[in-house]
Amino acid sequence: MSAEPISSKASILLTILPAIVVVGAFGGGLYFSLTAKPDLPEPEIVEEEVLEEETEDLPDRTYIDIINPIKATLPQLGGTVLINIGLAIREDVGKKVYDMLKDNPGPLMAPMTDAVQDLVDQMPPDSDWQDLRAELPAVIRDKMNVELTSEDRPNPVYEVLILNFTIGG
Repeated sequence: MSAEPISSKASILLTILPAIVVVGAFGGGLYFSLTAKPDLPEPEIVEEEVLEEETEDLPDRTYIDIINPIKATLPQLGGTVLINIGLAIREDVGKKVYDMLKDNPGPLMAPMTDAVQDLVDQMPPDSDWQDLRAELPAVIRDKMNVELTSEDRPNPVYEVLILNFTIGG
């Protein structure tokens, strides 16, 4: 009994057929895994209690970007910092404050630089840039309110937003 030789067509088919089966199996598995819907529990709907009395007490706010950065050289932290801020101010005085800052922000930026320097002087010796950045919004807000408050603008600044905090050597 002699074995018959395998024809070239059968040889090619025997070589390619396992690859087709493997690729087909992976393709089918991928298709079914992507189209299957996971059996996830329904999300729990929690109704939040809205405190209307707090929101009614605060007037609407508007936001102002201050173009001039606060620049302070801080040898205690080993560098210079440039801070761009935005203000959340009372909407009823927003136009007045915006016009004042647009016309001449210089006299307001100098006290902000002093406030940054004073804050660094009061910080513990092991403080770093992150500590400064965390404390700045409240300090600048208080200083801005001191500078911007007048009879027709009582405490106009609600919040100070740090838009950019750049440290230089």
